[in-house]
Amino acid sequence: MHPSHTYYFNGVFSAREKSIAIEKAISVLQDIDFEVIAVRGVSGLMVGSVLAHQMGKELAIVRKPSEGCHSGHEIEGFVGSYKYIIVDDLIATGETIRKIVSGVQEISPRAKCVGIYLYRDVSNYRYDPDGDSSRSTGMVVGDEALPYLNNQFSS
Repeated sequence: MHPSHTYYFNGVFSAREKSIAIEKAISVLQDIDFEVIAVRGVSGLMVGSVLAHQMGKELAIVRKPSEGCHSGHEIEGFVGSYKYIIVDDLIATGETIRKIVSGVQEISPRAKCVGIYLYRDVSNYRYDPDGDSSRSTGMVVGDEALPYLNNQFSS
């Protein structure tokens, strides 16, 4: 494989780096009240599935339209009324977060997203619609403010 193909996920492809990311996430998330980890795509699944297993949480996968799957369902895994967090690598445009929230809401209208956990060092990927990423503490989806649970965007 060409080296540039692996650069994006360097920090979580190695077992050691993934273990460090999981340990860090558990230390941040252990006192937060939620039942489900919601993810989308490979970047969410790489850490989200292991994290859900190790924390004893349920997993919900919101599929991308381009993903073929055997069931044909947009959402796989745990669906119902619950508090959930979103786990992903970074936020570039916010589209993944919006799609997860809308997908979960469509299936489980009473589900509540309590925040977003980003597992990568995202110092070069700061999403802030107001243009001041040094003060970003979360993002707004619909009429809900979703906090960053690990304060990755604080200065």
